[in-house]
Amino acid sequence: MTTSLREKTLLALLIAAGGLVIAGARDLTGQQAASGPGAPAISEKTVWDGVYTAEQARRGAQSYGQFCSRCHGANLGGNSTGVPPLTGTPFFDRWSDLSVFDLSVQIQNSMPHHVPGIPPPGTVTFLPSDTIRDIVTLLLQSNGMPAASQELPTDHDTLQHILITRKPMSR
Repeated sequence: MTTSLREKTLLALLIAAGGLVIAGARDLTGQQAASGPGAPAISEKTVWDGVYTAEQARRGAQSYGQFCSRCHGANLGGNSTGVPPLTGTPFFDRWSDLSVFDLSVQIQNSMPHHVPGIPPPGTVTFLPSDTIRDIVTLLLQSNGMPAASQELPTDHDTLQHILITRKPMSR
C-alpha cells in the first residue's frame, strides 16, 4: 500500500469509528444524547416541583434527630462552633444551583461528625441511602419546598437532575 492509500484507509476507519461513537453516544445518566432539533432533552426539575412526600420528611425528622441534631441543632440552626445552619440564606448560599444528588453525596461522605459509636465519615458508609434521602427531604421541607405524592428516589440518575434553587419569583 502506498502512503497516501494508507492515510486514506486510516482516515476512513477513523470517520467510521467516529460515526459509531456518535451513534452510540450516551450521557452520564445512560440516556441517549440529544442529537438535533426535536431530540428529547433530559428532564430537569427543581426542588420547587414537589419531589418528596410529607411521610419522607417525617421519617427524615426522626433520622435527623438521631444523627444530625447534636451538631446542627434541633431547629436545624447550626451552632456557635461553626456548624452551619441547614435552613434559610446559608442553605441557599451553599446549595443553590447544585443538585439533590450533590447534597446527598455531601451527607454520605461527611456526616455525621464525631458521634460516639459511629465510624468517622469516609471510613464506611454509615447512613443507608434511604436514610440520607429522608434527611434530605426534611431539609427541603424545612426550607419551604412543597411536598408531593411521589417519594424522592435514591437513584443517582434522578437525583442529579433535581436542582436546588432559590424560590422562583412567580409560583
